[in-house]
Order: sequence, then structure tokens, then C-alpha cells
Amino acid sequence: NLQVVSLGQNDGQPYLTWQDEIAGTWHYAGNLPNPSETAYSSVAIGTGNGGNLQAILLGQNDGQPYLLYQDLGTGNWSNFGALPNSNTSYSSLATGVGNGGNLQVVLLGQDDGQPYLIWQDDSGSWKNFGALPNPNMTPYSAVATGAGNGGTLEVILVGQDDGQPYRITQDSSGSWTHNGSLTNPNQTSYSGIATGVGTDGTLQVILIGQADGQPYLIYQDGSGTWFNYNNGGILPNPLQTRYSAIATGVGQDGSPQAALIGAD
Repeated sequence: NLQVVSLGQNDGQPYLTWQDEIAGTWHYAGNLPNPSETAYSSVAIGTGNGGNLQAILLGQNDGQPYLLYQDLGTGNWSNFGALPNSNTSYSSLATGVGNGGNLQVVLLGQDDGQPYLIWQDDSGSWKNFGALPNPNMTPYSAVATGAGNGGTLEVILVGQDDGQPYRITQDSSGSWTHNGSLTNPNQTSYSGIATGVGTDGTLQVILIGQADGQPYLIYQDGSGTWFNYNNGGILPNPLQTRYSAIATGVGQDGSPQAALIGAD
């Protein structure tokens, strides 16, 4: 069943709402366990190595990653506490599935904008990988992950200074490579970012234009080549509404859906 982990606007505490998968009824479960009463600023969800739901949260004051998880058998939630990190404070995070099917968490450094990785191994232990490769030391402001055409983990980032999309990938051996900037013929600068899987199984990246607030699409075809959607990249938007945030999901017919928040 669907679980929604929300952060209280006033207290930064994690709350849970969930949907009964048979009746479709929604239930409010209240506070999730948080013994230290740490306040959080952002949250990302992933599936742990045992198939259970994991919520990774960033501390509001310390920028450190914390873990809450749901027991697979009972459905009870537990607070794991702080995850291993590089003694760095983080500003944002995204979760993905690595080449071995294990949970990977990519975080952006609060001060340096660099991408860092922590991951969960087959035993359920968490490891600190450290900084991901970034030869030019480009600082980033937004991050999303997705599965590439070969089943590899793709990390798509937005440059902090230039607003351009960049890509780091994990190959089948688990090694990481910085692939540089993605195709962007209009040289549009972007802010928000989200990834999804297209109807043909290809990786789709939707970005919000920094200046115009319009949604743009770049995608990877079956050969691994990247393209701008419909040459210009911009998605249909008849009202020319400006957007400030985006999330993606899969509709009931299996097609990708994008939900956006109007900027105005």
C-alpha cells in the first residue's frame, strides 16, 4: 500500500499517512518515531535491501542524514538514527537503486555543492562512499536519480552556477563515471528536476526553466544517446503557466505522469 511521509511545516517532524490497498481508504498514522526530536528539512524514500520501506531525512539544523524504516513483517516503524557521512552538511538528497539492487543515497554538500554517496550493502549495513567523481568540481543545486537504458544508475544534477544538466553514472561493476553535461541545444538554464521512465522504458528527465518556469524534457533512447524532446525540449503547456517544483510518477495505464506546482 502507498505510504506518504510528510514533514511538519512548524515542527519539522515526520508524519505518516497511508492508503489501504484494497478499499482505497486513506488513514492518518500520526508521528513517526523520532526519539531525539530532530527536526528535518527534506525527505527521500527508497526500498532497503530486505524489501522494506526506508525514509532518509536531512536534519534541519545539522544537515546530517537520518534513517527511519518500516519493518517488513509487522509494518512498525523504527528510528535507525544518523547514517554514516563524510562529516559534511547536506542540502538535498535523492535515492536510487544501484547495480546490485541495493539502496543508494546521493546527497549534495551544503557548502560545496558536491555530490556524495552513502549506500546499503546486502547485509543491511550502511557505507559511506564519499564524494562522487566530479573532475571540474562543478557545484550543483539539484539532484535526481533514474535507471538508464542498460539498467545502470544515472544521477542527473543541475549546475549551481550555470543551471545546466550534468550526469554521473554507475556501471555494472559498481564504478562511477562523470559523463559531463547533457545535450541542451537551447542552453536553457534549469532549476527543478525530476526523472521518470517513458512508455518505451527509456529514462526521461523533466526540468524546470530557471527564467521562464516552463517544463523541458531530455531523454535517453535505447542506444544510450540523449536527445531534447521535439528538438526544442519544451513540453506542451498551452496556458504557459510558470512552475516552481515538479514530481513524477506512473499513471494507472503505466505511462509517465508529471505533477507540477504553479510558481505564481
